[in-house]
Amino acid sequence: MLKFKNFLNFALLLVKLQATIMNSTVLIQADRILLNPDNRKQAFGFLVASYLIVSILFVLLSIEMTDHFSIPLATAAGLGIVFMMWVKIIRVSLATGYIKNDVVVLKLVSERSFVLEFICIKKARSISLLGLSVTFLKFKFDGVEYHTILCGKPTQGGTIETVLKAHKKAYRENCNKNKSKP
Repeated sequence: MLKFKNFLNFALLLVKLQATIMNSTVLIQADRILLNPDNRKQAFGFLVASYLIVSILFVLLSIEMTDHFSIPLATAAGLGIVFMMWVKIIRVSLATGYIKNDVVVLKLVSERSFVLEFICIKKARSISLLGLSVTFLKFKFDGVEYHTILCGKPTQGGTIETVLKAHKKAYRENCNKNKSKP
C-alpha cells in the first residue's frame, strides 16, 4: 500500500510539472532552445552572392545604355564602395542565438559573442521574406546599444520574436514569484 501511495504522489508530481511546462515557457529545462540554425556564414555568403549578381546586372545595363567606358566604370566603383560598407555592416550584425535557462546567447559572424539576460533585450521585430524569417534584435550590453539580425526559424516553432517574448514574459513571472517568496 505504501508503494502505491508513493507511486501516486510521484505521478501527481509529474502531472503538475507537465501542466506547468505546458502553460508557461520552459525555463526549467537545462536544454537550450535554438533560436535559429547556425547558418551565419551561409546566409552571409548568400547575401554577398546576391549583391554581386545584382551589381553585375547594373554594370551590364550601364554598358548597354552608353558607349562611354567611364560610366560603367563609375557604376562598378560606386557599387564596390557600397558593397564594402554593406559587408562591414552585415559582418558585425548577422548572428545566431539560443536560449539557455534565463539567458540569451548570441554569436556574430565576426565571432564576437554576447550572453544576455532577457532584461537587456529592448526590441525584437520579425518579418518573413520568401519563407525566410528575418528578426531584427535590439539590445543593450554594458551600456552600449547593439543591433543584430537573426535569420531562420526557432526550433520551438513560430518566429524568433514570439519565442523571445514568451520567454521574457515567463522570466518576469519567475522573478516575481521568487521575490514574493519569503
